Amino acid sequence: MKLLVFSDSHSSTRNLIKALSDHPDAEVIFHLGDGVADIRSLPELTANKAVFTVNGNFEDFFTPDAEKSRYEIVQFAGKKFYLCHGHRHLSSYSLGDPLSPIINQAASKGCDFALFGHTHCKLDRYIPPEELPADTGKGLYLFNPGSISRPRDSSYPSYGIIEIRGDSVLTSHALIGAKE
Repeated sequence: MKLLVFSDSHSSTRNLIKALSDHPDAEVIFHLGDGVADIRSLPELTANKAVFTVNGNFEDFFTPDAEKSRYEIVQFAGKKFYLCHGHRHLSSYSLGDPLSPIINQAASKGCDFALFGHTHCKLDRYIPPEELPADTGKGLYLFNPGSISRPRDSSYPSYGIIEIRGDSVLTSHALIGAKE
């Protein structure tokens, strides 16, 4: 099963269209906020796919009902996904790892993945079970797709690809416009 992970499109659909066109075999689409209307505006490319979105600070500002989806938990291919934008979780003032709130939330809910955006920076990290605060007996994939429109960590917009085949998981980032 192939899942595509987007975040921070900020009213730009050009790169979403390219990514969706490049992966017609994707079965699940996650948009992690700051542009959820962008993915919803492409029904011709998302038809017959499961599409899940969570609101970001962009939606909080422009959408009166933004409170309704601060995070979502969904399951596919035997894996549990914690989805959030991150703006309500991340803190540069926290002691230790600023990602701790996301890690704690996802681990306490027994999730296999914690997916978030907001930073516009790619992240792909696996945390083994013994390093997690909750004793779930399983590790946690911490994943940020970067920004599909306005990257802060490279010259190229990015998105995430998660492939699940049985117990095997492959996480990766794709760059829009980079030479192969």
